[in-house]
Amino acid sequence: MKANNDEPTKKTASEDVPLKTPPKQNRRKDDHPNSQGSIEQNEEKERVAHLEEVIERLKSDIEESYYRVPKQEFENITVKKISSDVSHELNQKLQSLRNWVAVIILILSFMGITQFTNVTQNIHDQTTRTIDEKFIKLNETMDSNFEKELAKFEANFNRIAQEAAQQETKKQIQTIRDDIRLAQLTAFQTKLDDIKKELRQDRNYKSALIKLNLILPKALALGDKSLSQAYLDELFGLNFDLFKYEELDKLRVQYEHDYELSYLTWTHVAIADMFLYEEFYSTAYKHRAIEAIDRALDLFPSYGVPSIVHVMLLMIDLEREGGELAPNLTSQINRILKRLSSGSRTDSAYEAYNYLQKLKNDKTMSIFYMALYKKFPNDMSILKERYQAHVDARAAASLPN
Repeated sequence: MKANNDEPTKKTASEDVPLKTPPKQNRRKDDHPNSQGSIEQNEEKERVAHLEEVIERLKSDIEESYYRVPKQEFENITVKKISSDVSHELNQKLQSLRNWVAVIILILSFMGITQFTNVTQNIHDQTTRTIDEKFIKLNETMDSNFEKELAKFEANFNRIAQEAAQQETKKQIQTIRDDIRLAQLTAFQTKLDDIKKELRQDRNYKSALIKLNLILPKALALGDKSLSQAYLDELFGLNFDLFKYEELDKLRVQYEHDYELSYLTWTHVAIADMFLYEEFYSTAYKHRAIEAIDRALDLFPSYGVPSIVHVMLLMIDLEREGGELAPNLTSQINRILKRLSSGSRTDSAYEAYNYLQKLKNDKTMSIFYMALYKKFPNDMSILKERYQAHVDARAAASLPN
């Protein structure tokens, strides 16, 4: 696009001086061709020089008028773009560069300054608004959460404080209850000890049993295993000493399911049924006696008394029946006696033989005692020796060093 002398002159954004096109030289149609070419070359040089001047002025104006973009960065971008476009256009069409360079510079200036500035400002404004909105929401959320958490903390603190107070009260109450229970257990144990002490002094079994029955329900109601066993041992023992053998079986039925009877109690039951079996010779008593023996040995396997009671039950059968049952009965008795006399400990032999000495003086059981010595002399001799060894060991242990 060629410049026209009659075309209005354009201005840049910061330029007050109009961009003028050099006036054409008046030529005649019959001028010499070489002269005409020289004139055109001169005009072209003047236009290029003028264009370079305009570019320098535009660059100067841009540096002075636009300062929002860093100077060095903007200069690099502008120079690079302009140099590239100018070099390209000069290489392609020097003639076209003369007409388009001003327009390109104006477009670049407008896009580089106006549009870039507007886009940057819009991004900045949008980012600022977004950050402000999120910050406001964050503050509101934080305030709301803080109030909620504070309310929860206060509620939890109050609840914990109440629970702590209640727990402390419960602990104090439980401590008092434990102290009361301990005092009760001590008091009932003391009463039982007093009954036993009086019994050793006056041997009044009936009086002791009456006193025991008066406090027995309250003692058992405490639910202490050790105390309950102690009271029931004494209850069964007193009834045994008073020869209330049938009463022992009733007491067994009454208490065996709710309380854990001791090996001593089961031994008393076995002995009572042994006497009932000898008196009435009913197999029901024999079966009850053997059951009680097994229960006692389950609790205390090395206890000698239940085993010797079993021997005496077998001796009753051997003396009264004999015959074809004799070999089997003899074998069972022999096996029990050998077990009592075996092992390194002599406790079982001592307990068994010691109880036999009590039966020796019983008017009914003495018969079976003598028969035992007669039919098993060697086993009884060994049992007696181990009994004596135990007695000697206890005597030696009691001597001062």
